[in-house]
Amino acid sequence: MFLDGENGRIFALHFCPEMDSIKAHIVFLPPFAEEMNRCRHLAADQARRFASMGFSCLIIDPFGTGDSEGELAQSSWRGWHADAMTGVQWCQQQRHLPVILWGLRLGAMLALDLAAKRTGQFSSLLLWQPVTNGKTFLTQILRARIAFLSGMEMPPETTGEMRSRLEDGENVEVAGYVLGGTLAKDIDNLSVSGLTGLSGANIHWLQQASASAEGPSSGVQKVVDQLISQDNKVDVTLFHSPQIWQLSERADCRQLLDKTSAIQLL
Repeated sequence: MFLDGENGRIFALHFCPEMDSIKAHIVFLPPFAEEMNRCRHLAADQARRFASMGFSCLIIDPFGTGDSEGELAQSSWRGWHADAMTGVQWCQQQRHLPVILWGLRLGAMLALDLAAKRTGQFSSLLLWQPVTNGKTFLTQILRARIAFLSGMEMPPETTGEMRSRLEDGENVEVAGYVLGGTLAKDIDNLSVSGLTGLSGANIHWLQQASASAEGPSSGVQKVVDQLISQDNKVDVTLFHSPQIWQLSERADCRQLLDKTSAIQLL
């Protein structure tokens, strides 16, 4: 189905139990670019599980992504905020119940940012492998273009040069996606450490780790400690499934699904 977003129609999939038995709504915010395509089946599998557990689950494609209207180069972080809220409002029109934000990778950052800007509206967040620093994430995205140029024996570019082009209003094609300057600047300025408005939330954080790991990395723990210092409750669960957002083929992520389904979201 399509929802009427602020900038155009946004595509959504709804997984729902019997309306009278719904416990709460869950709105899924997807990862970025090719990571979205790689994880579609995984998100759908988890959404079906949520529906079987009594949750209404809505998966949306923000404007300029997936099957929604618009192009990625026209997108902005503020626009994606509006799209997320369109999904939230649609869910509450069906039945007025609490809404849980669920995000994967950059979508998890969007969930955190949305909750920070709407303090108290979202008391529960579910995060799969969240991006915690937008500048680092964008650098990783731009490096894909460096690899492409090298493989095609084309003149090289640095990430700094690409950022300058984006700041000057040019679009830059990266791994088949045309990135615009507005969204690039938005992502570059994102950081969980800057989300000072996020307080009083129950955050369920699932983090990929090696089988031998006994806890999250020091970098992740630093971010978790900051969130806790802001009066949030943060439970980190490690999972040992493959990093599906990096794989072009399907992989067994049953452990991630099982651990997610075992979480008490309410």
